[in-house]
Amino acid sequence: MGLNFRKFYGSIFVIFLFHLMLVSAVWANPQKMYYAGFAFISDYADIGHEYPHSKIISEITNPSNGRPEIEAVLTDKVRKLSNPNIEFVIDELGDPKSANALSLAMVVDWEDVCVEQLDANVYKIVINLHGQALVFDFQSKKIVATYPFGVRFNDAQNSKPDEDHIQNLFYQLYFGSIGNSNFLDEFIARLQNINIKEGDDPHLKVTEVMLGNQSFNLMPAKVKNNPEAYKKFVALQFGSFLAANQGVSVLPYTPGHAIKGKMALRFDSGTAIDLEAPKVEIPIIITVRGFKKVKLDENHTGASWAYGCFINFKVLNPFGNPVIDTKFKNAAVKIIPAGTEMKPEVHWSAFEESLLKLFHDLTQQITERSSSWISKRTKDKDAISKLKELDDLLKKNRS
Repeated sequence: MGLNFRKFYGSIFVIFLFHLMLVSAVWANPQKMYYAGFAFISDYADIGHEYPHSKIISEITNPSNGRPEIEAVLTDKVRKLSNPNIEFVIDELGDPKSANALSLAMVVDWEDVCVEQLDANVYKIVINLHGQALVFDFQSKKIVATYPFGVRFNDAQNSKPDEDHIQNLFYQLYFGSIGNSNFLDEFIARLQNINIKEGDDPHLKVTEVMLGNQSFNLMPAKVKNNPEAYKKFVALQFGSFLAANQGVSVLPYTPGHAIKGKMALRFDSGTAIDLEAPKVEIPIIITVRGFKKVKLDENHTGASWAYGCFINFKVLNPFGNPVIDTKFKNAAVKIIPAGTEMKPEVHWSAFEESLLKLFHDLTQQITERSSSWISKRTKDKDAISKLKELDDLLKKNRS
């Protein structure tokens, strides 16, 4: 059989082009990004009301040099970070005169502490810390991208914790390791693979959280009496799972902090910057429809319960048309020891666990689209095709 030289040389040419593409990718210059520091999202010059424990953390100084301890630790972590797409510049802010003045801040946008008495000698402590790896243009003061992250710590003890105990838990979450969690390490983890692309990619944001009437029935009083705080919890948690599982930038849910498209940052150095938030082209609306618990089994040691959560997940495209508008559900099983007083607080952590597991799995299913998982979580026969459409919509936003 004779050799087809046209096909042969055509193949050589394709291989040569592929080689050039690989070389270009390898030798492409990483994008320069200036580390700007640790900050809070806040409307107030005094952030002590919204972030009392984190504020104390930010005021701890190193005796040897008088610098904030958190900046020393963060600077060291960012300096050691290896991301082939980014060249991190340490020890200076973005230069307003520079043609490329991208800056990075670690921003705290929510802190929450919940202490509940579950039984005569059992107190539950739940700490939520949430933040953003926030990329902005130092010259134009515009937000470029935001990558949410957070930690959630649960503990129990036989006496009511005092403020010193709680503050020590925060110290461990920032500077140590507790429950395999470290807040600063979560920030670094979000930076490992980010790739800030040129152009205006569609911006995502959880713009609204709604609570159905049945969602209040099983809430403990502290949650029921502060629905706006719970909405923020839902929005931030969903945004974090979406960002982590889909590799996308998700604008922070900031009711009260983004007035007329502005977002106020307060750095621990005292510097204040008002950033311009980009227009949201892909709104996400989460409705928590309700909760339900069912006893599965019981014996002398305790009872097992199934804790169901029910949501509606809605996403609009840049033209305002629904890409998906579908109900989903999930159930978590928990064993309650015999003799436990059945307060709402006893059950609430299981409902939260069920909801967060649903958020985690649902945001994974945007790309995985397992028919087995989907058929058990929704009655929508078109859910797979809708998730595929959402997957296609998110492709422009992925790192």
